[in-house]
Amino acid sequence: MADSHRSVRVDVDEPEDIRVYGIGWIGLLAAAAGVVIGVVRMFSEGESTLAGAATVAVSVAVGVLIYLVTKVLDRH
Repeated sequence: MADSHRSVRVDVDEPEDIRVYGIGWIGLLAAAAGVVIGVVRMFSEGESTLAGAATVAVSVAVGVLIYLVTKVLDRH
């Protein structure tokens, strides 16, 4: 019966790991918001379609970069 009362072990070695994941999620959410803003700018009448497409492209690139950096930091 003592085994059923054990606490669940979390697979996080140090507090820095949690901070890396938090930074990664915040960065990915910011990149997703940039994509939404870019799409709105592309189809808005007063804005340039090229500026909206550039915003989408930069947001996607930043999102991919943040994802890759988070994965590299996760391995160490």
